[in-house]
Amino acid sequence: MRRHCALIAAILVAFPCFVHAEENAAVQYWLAFSELSEGLPRSVLHATTDDKDFGFALPLSEEQLHFLETDRARRIDYRFRKAAALDSCVWGRNPADGAAYLTSTINQSAHSLARLALLHARREYEAQRWKNGHEYVVNTMRMARRVARQIRPGETYCFMIENMARSTACAYFPVMPAEHRTALAARVQKLPVLLAAHDAYFREAKLYAGLSESLAGLPDDAQRKQRTIKLLRVVLPASEAELISERYPVDELEKFLRGTAALQRKIGDLMQKPIADSDTAYKSLVQHVIADNPIARALHGDDDYSNWLRREDAQSECRYDMFFAAVDILQNGKSALASHVDRFGSEPYQIVKTSDGFNLVSQLTYGTFDKESKKWSHNVSLTIGRLGPQASPKND
Repeated sequence: MRRHCALIAAILVAFPCFVHAEENAAVQYWLAFSELSEGLPRSVLHATTDDKDFGFALPLSEEQLHFLETDRARRIDYRFRKAAALDSCVWGRNPADGAAYLTSTINQSAHSLARLALLHARREYEAQRWKNGHEYVVNTMRMARRVARQIRPGETYCFMIENMARSTACAYFPVMPAEHRTALAARVQKLPVLLAAHDAYFREAKLYAGLSESLAGLPDDAQRKQRTIKLLRVVLPASEAELISERYPVDELEKFLRGTAALQRKIGDLMQKPIADSDTAYKSLVQHVIADNPIARALHGDDDYSNWLRREDAQSECRYDMFFAAVDILQNGKSALASHVDRFGSEPYQIVKTSDGFNLVSQLTYGTFDKESKKWSHNVSLTIGRLGPQASPKND
């Protein structure tokens, strides 16, 4: 992976038609990603979970402190901070690997980079250098938004990164001076929206429509089959792309791509409806299309990606609201909760006391869906303070 990340960074440097390399945050992220290819120690990988040895809000271990002082960690941190300071972020594209490789590499690498950045935040918070800690938290949230601009349906890393950053700060809220809590809230409020679920589907619709046009324009020569497979590999695994291209002529494939584009647009429209409505309408819509469209079937199959992304999107919106409710409660007391009505319910959030803080609990649910009871397994919650017996589920 290090070779691929460095190659894409080099492509961006060599071709300033994207954004001048020195002004493109993506170049710095790619260079940081290349340093992450060797992996991270367990102490860093578990720094954004509720691990009993290395997790949220625990004093940093000797192993964690030692890693932060290594040359590799310092190089990664330099690239991360340099990327955060730049306004433009245009992700490069390695055409030989296709969109699936690109998005997977960005998502997974950014997830690892966030773990390390938030370990820096914890070190700053432990030393009560609140402004420095905020810088890492906000810059991680900024990276989550940049990752969100290129995700495809079914990918949720941007939500995980955002939740990790938010939870890192919230763990210290009870001991953080009030002026520093409000300062962080003000900075978070200025960030753009993380992601609207429908955006991912509208982008995907454009991708499929564009592939349909490219397929229609292929010359009818000996290389047509290989070019067709290469185009399909942008959206499908190699084995699926080869199988479908063997079974169907080009004009049929073109029709399937157009149909998949139309399906993605319709799902995007559904994502703008209330979550209960989108849950109900999605399955009938998709089942109707995939019966006669092998590309849509390969994309959706039996996996409820739409519900997954919409529910992740809703969780993010909910925890965003909870974050500001928590700041208000800590500032003005429990009575402040009355002014923060749960947008996914009809009442204010429930407060559950923990060992040194509290949980805010929403009526929005997620997790595993029970087909018999037709209910999800968990309520969305946000933990304020060190993790106690009532703590929310793991962040990873």
